[in-house]
Amino acid sequence: MQAIDVETYLPACILVKVDRATMAYSLESRSPWLDYRLGDFAGRLPAEFKIRHGRGKHIVKDAMTPHLPTGILSRRKMGFGVPMRQWLRTSLKGLFESMVLQPGMAKYVDPAVTRRLWAEHQSGTHAWRRELWHMLMLACGENQHASPRAQASCSQARRRCRRGAAPRRPVSYSPIRKP
Repeated sequence: MQAIDVETYLPACILVKVDRATMAYSLESRSPWLDYRLGDFAGRLPAEFKIRHGRGKHIVKDAMTPHLPTGILSRRKMGFGVPMRQWLRTSLKGLFESMVLQPGMAKYVDPAVTRRLWAEHQSGTHAWRRELWHMLMLACGENQHASPRAQASCSQARRRCRRGAAPRRPVSYSPIRKP
């Protein structure tokens, strides 16, 4: 698993996101844990040094115990999530309403379901961020050749929220119509 992460997940996902996020704010980021000598050393360690009692990074956590609070050493992993939930309620709200909640989108999505998902998301009763984002990108694709204003709005949304990963879990119901 470690070799697969080094060859695929790190260069194709995590490092790209860190690079984009830091470049956006003119920052330089370093990844000291990715030094090849440290990686070679970690690759040669026996499994019991890496995982013990279901707890990963055992040797690192033991070495850091005198230097870090228990809360830091025992907390769950934290990802690099994009605040899509908030953006759809604030800065992308107008764009979504002007592009997705329009009669022309009825050929692609069920308007009643779309409005229900939008209302639930806006009220905070459910977070439909992935589904709503996909509908927004569908609307941007539909309007790509429609007008320069629509093109600019979609390009701005794509730049702000660039995401390359597909949803990790299937959605229970998609409002997108099947051809």
